Amino acid sequence: MPLVYAIKGAQSGHLMHNYKTRATTPAGTKQLELLCRLGFGFHERCIRQVVGEPVTAWAVAPSTHTPATRHLLHTVVLPTTRTLKPHGGAVGTEITLVPGPEFRRTPREWLPRMWKVGSGTDPARHHVLLLDDTWTTGGNAQSAATALREAGASAVTILTLARWLDRNRDSVPEFIARHLAHRDLDLLHCPASSAGCPTPF
Repeated sequence: MPLVYAIKGAQSGHLMHNYKTRATTPAGTKQLELLCRLGFGFHERCIRQVVGEPVTAWAVAPSTHTPATRHLLHTVVLPTTRTLKPHGGAVGTEITLVPGPEFRRTPREWLPRMWKVGSGTDPARHHVLLLDDTWTTGGNAQSAATALREAGASAVTILTLARWLDRNRDSVPEFIARHLAHRDLDLLHCPASSAGCPTPF
């Protein structure tokens, strides 16, 4: 479930691409932090109501380009997990993922053994909020979610900061014109239900 859309060639696309190369501005980094706060703080109880249990752990979908190092999204996510503490701070439990036997650098499909849970972390009986920066095909995030479920997570919710849109792909220009061209960000458009927030604020 995406919080926003990132359009290739537009400001939104530049923001999601540039932070990975550390070319984004402090204002751009702050925008990403606010998106994380939106997902963690504003919609956490929506996720809890839809799934039926609270979020008790979190993980970041690893980068396929630099799997041996922490994803740059950590630098954005960590301040949020330290300051927002729903349910007594349980969301601060981090689960790490490392390359599995089916690891590929450019996955375009779901691979059930693409990732595995890193040593020293245990998702068993946790509802894990899996964060991904951009969703293109979804293969990487879904592969990471499978690893968490195989390791015993009671539930996995994928929260994507931005759904990547390329105007050169079929039907994308029509989608942008119909759904995004004249629409501002609506904080009450819930990523958990794809409608209004199920829990009134």
